[in-house]
Amino acid sequence: MSTKNKGISIVIAIVLAIILFASACGGGTPQPTVLGTKIPHSVGAGFENCIGCHTTGEQAMPADHAGRTNSVCQDCHKPA
Repeated sequence: MSTKNKGISIVIAIVLAIILFASACGGGTPQPTVLGTKIPHSVGAGFENCIGCHTTGEQAMPADHAGRTNSVCQDCHKPA
């Protein structure tokens, strides 16, 4: 095998290793590394619509929560 072919083989091996590593790390939506803040109020009747109260003001959701729905709030945020 020539030196040029060995070089190409090494580059291909490195690219494949990077692809395999990246695919093993998963994809899709990044998962939180830290659980969200505690919910300081009831989550029962009358409190099902988190987004209804947490869209503006002091308790508004952060910008990185854009597009999330009520159904995922308690995946990270748990009642106190």
